[in-house]
Amino acid sequence: DGHRFHLMNSRRGPVVGTDNGPAAWQNLVLLCEGEGGREAMLGLLNKLLFDEETNKSNEFTIFRWIAKWGEWEEAGCKKARSLDSVVLPPETKDRLVNDLDNFLTPATYKFYVEHGIPYKRSFLFYGEPGAGKTSLIQALAGKYRRNLCIMQPTSDPKFTDDALADAIKDAPPRSIIVLEDVDALFDKQRQANTKLSITFSGLLNALDGIANPDGQLFILTTNFRENLDAALIRNGRVDLHVCFSHATDAQMSTLFAQFYPGEAGR
Repeated sequence: DGHRFHLMNSRRGPVVGTDNGPAAWQNLVLLCEGEGGREAMLGLLNKLLFDEETNKSNEFTIFRWIAKWGEWEEAGCKKARSLDSVVLPPETKDRLVNDLDNFLTPATYKFYVEHGIPYKRSFLFYGEPGAGKTSLIQALAGKYRRNLCIMQPTSDPKFTDDALADAIKDAPPRSIIVLEDVDALFDKQRQANTKLSITFSGLLNALDGIANPDGQLFILTTNFRENLDAALIRNGRVDLHVCFSHATDAQMSTLFAQFYPGEAGR
């Protein structure tokens, strides 16, 4: 709009080695000449943000927690799939979408704040393997324009209770935090199934953390809900249980029609 901008990109000091590869101190300064510089700067930044959101409206970003670095790493972007492309019983999708639509409203946020309830929502996706859990998670990320933050606690000694809490607290904004195969962590006696550095109480505290940002969405997945300790999936900690069963006759018909539309009804 006729304003002249200057961009100064400076680096100071040598390149040094870190746990996350080589790094250097770097600074970026944007300057605008003349009167109205503040308004011009805000206009430029708003346009950049708008263009970024517009270009990624049909994509979502996947992040994975890297324990040895203690940070989230961008694993890539994926094209968002529609909810219609995920063939599940209508009542399963409708119940979940209605729950999320109700949660992500100003009125619900106000209710949570007024009653001192942490503003978060947790879901347990359980049932048969290959029944659509991952597909539905990806479709939800696209519909609600959320990042996917995937966590897989391992035996890495750096994956401690504090690291787990930090991972959830530092997750990128507007994220769905996915804890996959949660039944592989602890049995019903709260004993670790692998050589984990996190404890059962540490897992509960991380999910309930008072320092967690508002509006976070959690999805825990398992093929064996019956193997989970009741404290992990009690009401208030997990708000909605979503069952994934073997495909019904109606699902199989819809799937066939989607892949072979010319053959449907023959």
